[in-house]
Amino acid sequence: MSLDRSLVRALLAAVVATTLLVLLAAAATLGSPPVTAGGGALVECSIANLTGSSARVTIRVFDNDAELTHAGPAPLGGHKSASATAFCSGICNRPRCEFATDKPAGGFRASACVADHTSTNTGKVCLPAS
Repeated sequence: MSLDRSLVRALLAAVVATTLLVLLAAAATLGSPPVTAGGGALVECSIANLTGSSARVTIRVFDNDAELTHAGPAPLGGHKSASATAFCSGICNRPRCEFATDKPAGGFRASACVADHTSTNTGKVCLPAS
């Protein structure tokens, strides 16, 4: 019995496509809404890994649509957290945070905060990312 090469190629292509879809479905991006209340010049983006397994995480800090800084992709151990901070030029204008992970979003909690640059961070306003 001989194998039809075009059938074998079609089956291999289907397996590869299915594998890629599964891998892409596991990856997630969480984003905070723009922080419009308060004001301030310091943006803090924080993410916590609630699972027991390590993940790769990228944190991006934005002021309006301009990327101020990013961290990663970097490993984030299970039950650990990471953050990135950046200063706006003057008062922040609709700052927000984006978090990309190679694991499902349900295993993470993330937030975006804006504060005045003081040692006590008085007047800090935070919003959750989803």
